[in-house]
Amino acid sequence: QKATSGTRGILSSVHGLGALLILVGGVGMLARIGFQHGTNFPGWLWGKIIIWLVLSGIALLPYRKPELAKPFLFILPALAGAAAWMALYKPF
Repeated sequence: QKATSGTRGILSSVHGLGALLILVGGVGMLARIGFQHGTNFPGWLWGKIIIWLVLSGIALLPYRKPELAKPFLFILPALAGAAAWMALYKPF
């Protein structure tokens, strides 16, 4: 439960730090592949940004609604896989 969990604070901290590191690493990788400042984002990058925001916001939701924990075991890896696929193949 949210109120009785002793690990909620540490999980939130680790999750936030991980999301920040992923964001910083992603911006660095964009610079490495030659993405120019001031140009429009391609479709695959918009898809990755949206998935990243969803993953960042959804990971702690089972504390608020514990009945969603089991479906998230399948949804979160599927979203992460879709983001990885977009990064590798750049479909849009």
